[in-house]
Formats: sequence, C-alpha cells, structure tokens
Amino acid sequence: MGVNVSTEDFATLEGFVNKSNDERAEILRKAGWEPEGQDNDIATFIGTDIVSAALIRSVTTVCLDKKEANMKDFYKADAEKLQQHFTATVQEYYKELEKTKYELTIANEKLLKQDKELSVYYSSISAETHVANMEIGKTDRAEYAHLHHHNNPPTGILIETEEKIWNDFVNGEDNFSKSEGKKRCHVTTDGYDKKDNDAMVGVQASNPTESMHAGN
Repeated sequence: MGVNVSTEDFATLEGFVNKSNDERAEILRKAGWEPEGQDNDIATFIGTDIVSAALIRSVTTVCLDKKEANMKDFYKADAEKLQQHFTATVQEYYKELEKTKYELTIANEKLLKQDKELSVYYSSISAETHVANMEIGKTDRAEYAHLHHHNNPPTGILIETEEKIWNDFVNGEDNFSKSEGKKRCHVTTDGYDKKDNDAMVGVQASNPTESMHAGN
C-alpha cells in the first residue's frame, strides 16, 4: 500500500531551494518542522547541513503520517466488512435455531397430544377389549365412531387420525418421524404394527379364557 502525496501537503515549502539557509530555517519553523537535535545526526550521516536534514526528516514524517492514516482507514473498512459478515452469519444461525426450536415445540405438542389421547383411551378400555379391537381393527366406543370412515384404523390412533391433523402430520414430518409416530400408535402401512400385534396376541393366547377368539 503506497502513499500518495501532493504539493498541497508541502505548500509551505514552495521555492524552498531558492531560499537562503536562514530563510529555509524560518520556513521550516513556520511549518512546524523546526530543526531538532536529531537532525544533526542525519546531517552528519548524509553529509549535508542541519536545515536540509530537518527538511528530509519532516517530509519523511509527513509521508509516514499519511501512510498510517491510510492503513487505519483500510483496516477499519475491512474490519467493518468482517463484522457485517459475521453479524449476518450469526443472524442466519439464530434464525435456523429458532426454526429448529419451533419444529421441536410442534413435535413435542403432537407427542403430548397423542400421549393424552392414548392415556384417555387406555384408561377407558380394558386390555382384553383393546387386544380384541386391535385384531378386528375397529373400536367399540361410540365417541370414536367418527373414525370409521377412515377405513377403520386401529384404535391406537384415536383422535389423532382426524383428517386435518393426520394430513398435517403426513405433510409435516419426515419418514423417520412418521415411522416412529406410527410405531407409537401400533400403526404401519398395513394398518397396524405386526410386532406389537403379535405381542398382544401372545398375551391374549396366554389367557385363552379371556380372548374373543378362545373358542376358535
């Protein structure tokens, strides 16, 4: 990064070379560049007079000051760009986090609703009746009769299979979530979870006198 200087930066030096040493010293003094003790060392080193040494030091100082100012402006602008980039990135991460939190809240609400529905269901029906309902794929409770037009889904689904809620569930969850949700309700694409049903049938078989199909 270079330094751009102009005659305006050294306007007080106009005609400096054509002046006498005393006039030169006065010009430097008025410009705030009055010769200093260190100028003697510069004069000795380069083999010139102290006034010329003061001029060299003063011009160099002006260039260094402009260089410093330019670097400060450059790095300030660069830092502002980085800050804007990081701020935008953090805001994007925050939006993603809020979206994930919202999705988790919705998922938890669905699970809580489903758990409540299942709690109501299992607290109002005997185990034997539930096993029987699972086998025949329907419910014997009048308040769940509105589910019958959905091809008699297993009773484990309960109110959660109402058309709007079920459609939202199907459209809003990924395959893994739907699979897990169906397992919670003993439901598969075939109507119910065969493993769960086998387990229930096993329980029923261990109590043949209580099974609806004991006589079979």
